[in-house]
This record gives sequence, structure tokens and C-alpha cells, in this order.
Amino acid sequence: MKKISSLLLCAVMLITAFPLASFAEGASSGASRLPFEDVPENAWFYGTVAEAYESGLVKGRSGTVFAPGDNVTRAEVAAMLSRLDGADDRGFSEYASAFSDVKDGAWYRGCVGWAASADILRGYPDGTVRPGADVTRAELAAMIKRYVDRIGAELPADPKTDSFSDSASFREWFSAAAEEMRVAGLLNGYKNGEMMPSAPATRAEVATVLVRLGRSVAVAESTVLLASAYRDTRALLIYDRTIETGTRRYAAYVENLIDVVKEGTGYELKPYSDALPHRKNEIVLACSRTESEELCEGLAPLEFRIRVVTDDKGESLLLGYANHFSYRKAVEWLVSNCLRNGELRVPKDLDYSERVPGLYEGRDYTIIESGIPQLRDPFVLVEDGVYYMYGTGWIMYKNTSGDLSGPWEGPYPVVETPSDFEADYWAPEVYKYNGKYWLFTSYIAVGSEFHGITVFSSDSPEGPFRLVSDGIITTHESDNIDATVYFDKNGDPWLAYSLAVGCPTTDGLGRIYAARLAEDFKSLVSEPIALFMAYGSPWATTSRESLCEGPFLWGLEDGSLIAIWSGLDDCGYAVGIARSDNGEVTGNWVHEEIPIFSQSLTGIYDGGHGMIFRGLDGELYLTVHAPNIWDASMIGPDGRGAMPIFIRIREENGTVVWDIPE
Repeated sequence: MKKISSLLLCAVMLITAFPLASFAEGASSGASRLPFEDVPENAWFYGTVAEAYESGLVKGRSGTVFAPGDNVTRAEVAAMLSRLDGADDRGFSEYASAFSDVKDGAWYRGCVGWAASADILRGYPDGTVRPGADVTRAELAAMIKRYVDRIGAELPADPKTDSFSDSASFREWFSAAAEEMRVAGLLNGYKNGEMMPSAPATRAEVATVLVRLGRSVAVAESTVLLASAYRDTRALLIYDRTIETGTRRYAAYVENLIDVVKEGTGYELKPYSDALPHRKNEIVLACSRTESEELCEGLAPLEFRIRVVTDDKGESLLLGYANHFSYRKAVEWLVSNCLRNGELRVPKDLDYSERVPGLYEGRDYTIIESGIPQLRDPFVLVEDGVYYMYGTGWIMYKNTSGDLSGPWEGPYPVVETPSDFEADYWAPEVYKYNGKYWLFTSYIAVGSEFHGITVFSSDSPEGPFRLVSDGIITTHESDNIDATVYFDKNGDPWLAYSLAVGCPTTDGLGRIYAARLAEDFKSLVSEPIALFMAYGSPWATTSRESLCEGPFLWGLEDGSLIAIWSGLDDCGYAVGIARSDNGEVTGNWVHEEIPIFSQSLTGIYDGGHGMIFRGLDGELYLTVHAPNIWDASMIGPDGRGAMPIFIRIREENGTVVWDIPE
């Protein structure tokens, strides 16, 4: 008999999905007029009664009377649940024979038998089931919970009541059921927050509960539960192993996802471990498994893709992205679309991709490409109607056309290699001063483990530039790179430069420094002062080892002083702006909110190490190398490497902005 019962119960469970599917979208909003005269359209229960009626869950007392305030019997709840389940209760009459008060031929005999066989409706010690007794709200909660457990549903959290104010009086047999129904939003408290478990449930209340149940089960069956404040989901987080010991910047974004989920659900995602052989659900970040790597193939620079895959162990949410900017947008998408009421649920058939537009996309800006396939750290000198552009490698390009797009002639070597040179021809900048041309650059000298800044001069912008300083003029026991010169309001020259990432400063943070230059440019005449660092800027990455380099100081016509500098944002290499609060090098420097150059602005490419110059047409331009390709061997089949590009800018409100029409 037990075997027959199990087979019948399995058969019933196989047909549950079809009726519940009708609740996936909320089958009715009550738009069609009900035939019942006692269900007005302005009643709180009109929509759910209409949906229950149209779905066949409930019937009227007559053709025109629904009787929403009437109590509901235990047999009627069993009948409604069997209809919700889609059960054929005609084969279950024998199960009702166990109860002395269920007569042969009673209209409810089959549905009571079905509910009893499924352990949804239980009898009393005296052998009765009391089919005609009014069902209490406590009994309704218990029956609904047993039904949910029977079909193996995990209801989504959608609480409308924070807690039942009378929960202290709950009895053990229905307490857990009442709480689960509250969390799922199926059973709500009255105005005073009471559940009132002993009160009889009305027909309107039961219809509403069953409609909510149908919707919830449909939602639960069509989703993957990744995290919940109300149940232990055993969700795991899979990510590249190198994060744990490698890039702190990447690790910060993993922590961001963990923090977002924990804040919204109270659940802390557990990192994957080989010691956990079994899993239920997991979140897989890009480059952590083969299928996630494939997910990233062909993604545009600002695009992300999210997909759910199912295997014999459970469901995995794959999150692929092109860069950290799109990763952050993917997390924002998950939060806004899938995080609800303390649960993170994603559709089982989820396969979603989105390209996040850049801030300036669709606006009327122009980027001028120089056509030079590979030149990092470009610096432009405008002299006698000619553009001279210098870059890493101690090379120079010349443009006599007056058009920044070219042609650019070169490259020409312009520096005589000094006798103490050992490695790295980095970031030359050339200034005309007192009838001569001065080149500031950095390299590693023989016998030194650090880069240092040196000064060269020439009688021509085309060189040759020869070393004139007495070796390295900076004094830090660390890498000093990216020298730039600024003349203050008194005409005094300042040298600004970067302490590279990872340098052994007191606190381990790189900074932009500045010091006064001697009039002959061959030495410093003041102690260096720290201007600012990348750490703490609004747009730069949060790692304590944030890149901070490539400074260039620019005095505006209104007396303001800014510095552009390069670091890392969510998209890669980028250029930001810091402003002196008093227009002096020695002022307090404040970072602006967004970078002036980033892939997040254009959606095209990253880039950096910029400078500002006034072109032959009288307009201001920002030049950077983009993208941030280190080596000519990395140039792609399109012939593009770190190409110098030009963007027209203008001075506005004490800073510089892209010259884009409003």
C-alpha cells in the first residue's frame, strides 16, 4: 500500500507545473468584469478574486454571489489546493476512508483524500478530519507550507509585514509555517500587525493567498536562488586564483560583489574551495572557468554578458566583462533587476548582454588621430609654425602641415645617450627658455636601482640634446619619473614629477611631487613637496597602490592652476585633473569627480600620460597616447598601438573640459 501511495504521489507531483504556469505573469489583473454582485471593483481583493476565479481555483456560491466574507471550510481549502496543483483527485477517494466523518459520495471526498495522501490535510486523534469546520489562519498557513514542501518549491521573499505582533503567542505546530508565509508575502498581518491565528480565514483571504502562492511558485521555479536573508543557499563565488595573491585592484571588485550581496541579503558569498566537492549554486567571474572565458569573447570595450548554465550539480551564474567598468555595471544590473526583498534571484534561462554607453557617446566631439602607430608619453612643442612631438624612446616626430592629423615625419633620434645611461628612455618633455631648448626626462643610470630625472639642452628643437645636469637632480631613494616644468605667476620655474607605484615611501603610496628649479635648470633649489596622490581620488581605483604618474601643470587665464595626471580607473589607463585651491603650486590640491580622458567617456579605448598645448589654430588641445599599449610588438593587425591623439578642450569654471557644444 505504501508503494502504491508513493507512486500515486509521484504521479501527482509530475503534473504540478502546468496549472502553476498560468500564474507566472499574474494571469489576470481583474480587467474583465466579474459576474459577482458582491465583489466591487474598488474592493482590496477584487484583482485576486478575479484571477482565482478565471484560473478555476474558486467558484461562486451562485452565479452572482461570491460571498467574499464567508468563512472557508477545511474541505474547501483542500479542493482549492488540488485545483492549484492540477491534481486529478478522482483516484484518491480511498485515502478519505481513513476518516470517520468523510461520507461516501461527498463532493469533497476526492480532494480531501488527495490532500491527506500528500500530508497537506491531517486528521484529529479521534479519527475525524472535520471537513466542514472553518479553517483558521493558523491551519491555512500550515496547509500551505506542507503543500510548498511537497512540491519542493523555494518561495521568493516578498514580505509585506515586518513581523507578526502577536507571534509570542504562537503555538509550535504552526509557528514556523506562519513565519515562512509572512516572509513569502502570502499571509500578511492586519493593521495592528497581528496575524490572529485563531481567526477563521475568509473566502477573499484564501483566494488571495492561493493566487499569491501560484505566482510565487511560478517565480521560484523559473529562477535560481543565489543568496537570501531567509535561507541558507550554499552559494559559492568562483574567481581567478591569482586574485588572492595578485592584483589588489581586481580583488577590490570581487569584494565589492560580496559586499553588495551581503548588504542586500545578509548572506556572505563563500569563495570556492576544492575542499567543497558539492555545490548547489555558484557565481563565476570572467576568466575563472572555460565557459566564462568563452562568455567574454567578442565583448565590446564597455560590454558585459550574464548567463545562467545548468549542469548535474546545479546552476551557475556566469558573469563576463570586458573591463572593470563593465564589471561594475554588470553588478549594478544584477542589483537593480535581480535583488528583491532580501533575495538575489536570477531567471534560469538568463542570457543577457549590454553595452554600457560612454559618458560622451552621442555627443559632438572630435578625436584627431596622429597616425603615428606607437609613441608613448607624447609631448608637443609648437615652434615657428611647426609641431614637434617627443616621446618615450627619446625620439621626435615633426609636422609642418599645420594639421594635427599629419603627416608626421619621423621618428628621429634627438638625444645623445649619456655615458652613465643603463636603461629606459622615458617621457621626454621639451621647453624653450632663454633662447635654448631644454629636455627633461628620466632613465636608470649605471650603478643605480632607481629611475632619476635629468636635464638635457640643445640649440634646436630637433636636437641633439646633450646632458647638462650633474646626473640625477631628484633626491628620493625611489623611482622618480615623468618630469614636467611649470612657470608660476612670478615666472619662477618648478619641476613636478611622479614617485612611481610601489616606491619605498614612508607609507608605501606614490605621489606627485614638486620642487623649485634653479634658473639654469640644472638643479633643484627647494625641498620637494607632495602635491597629491591617486589614492582617495573619486575616479581612481581603490587599491592603496594606485598608479599616479604623468603630471602636467597648466595655468588658466582666470588665475586657476590645474594638474592633469594619469592613473587607473575602472576601464584602465586614464587621465584626471587636480586643482590647487589658491592657484599656487603650494596650495591644497583637490581631485575632480571624473577623469578628463577615459574609456568610460568615449567607449573607444583607454589611454593616458597627457599634456595640454595651444595649437596653431589658437585652440587648446589635450594629447594622450591611446590605447595603453606598452610595446611596438603588441601593435595589432590594424596597425594601431599607443597612438598619440588630440582632443580639443576649453577652459571653463577654473578647469578644462572637452570642447563639446552643449
